[in-house]
Amino acid sequence: MQLRAWQSWLPCLIIVGSLGRAAGAGAQNPSVPQLARPGAERPSVPALVAFADSFVSSHGSDSGWICDRFTPTATGYQHTESFWYGPQQFRTTVVSFSPGMVVDSVRARGQSRGLVLDLDVVYTGQRAVGWYYRTDPDSLTKVPFETDMPDSAFDAAAQMGLLPSFDWHVGMQRHLLEFEPIHARTSSAVLSVVAEDSITVPAGTFATYRAELMLAHTTVYLWFTRAAPHRPVKVLDPAHQWTTEMVRLIE
Repeated sequence: MQLRAWQSWLPCLIIVGSLGRAAGAGAQNPSVPQLARPGAERPSVPALVAFADSFVSSHGSDSGWICDRFTPTATGYQHTESFWYGPQQFRTTVVSFSPGMVVDSVRARGQSRGLVLDLDVVYTGQRAVGWYYRTDPDSLTKVPFETDMPDSAFDAAAQMGLLPSFDWHVGMQRHLLEFEPIHARTSSAVLSVVAEDSITVPAGTFATYRAELMLAHTTVYLWFTRAAPHRPVKVLDPAHQWTTEMVRLIE
């Protein structure tokens, strides 16, 4: 991918230093029932408005930036996430949603440690049809796939786009089943909103809800604004040393 493909994200570009490593304990794997897929619930429509924010992100001693955009469209909504950890580690993912926040399609482009990341998938009901590029020793191979997704699942790439549509309040709990279409596999998680916090990040001080996302081998901590739209302010994964903090809030 040519670097110029990322020029639309230059207003969000941040020069960052190394952040300190996070500390904390993970959580045990929860037992997650397969409930109705998140998109099947009516989202909080007044909260689903356009926004774009930028973040600094660190993983151990590596650091980079993330841009997050959410946009209402003529056919529903679109969430775009772009991250940059250098010329060997970058990606842009575009997720299109229906008016009811059900995933219609996912498009991803980038590189991971020099390997090409290229994916296109369209959902019709619970049927996923698409292709991706596999990196072979001397070439790229385009690999088509077609698979069924469980009724209670949603594409894993849609997680951060779906979260603002939830009814955020202390005590809210959501059981999530995320689907990876290339491998036709699912992973489960439990999202619990546990407290109201006031948190300070480079972008300023925000009144937030603090949530815990319980995964198989770790607990990820999330801070989302109490005010609608419920925008991510900070994400912390102590076990894997990931930290992401908002550095610019764009109305």
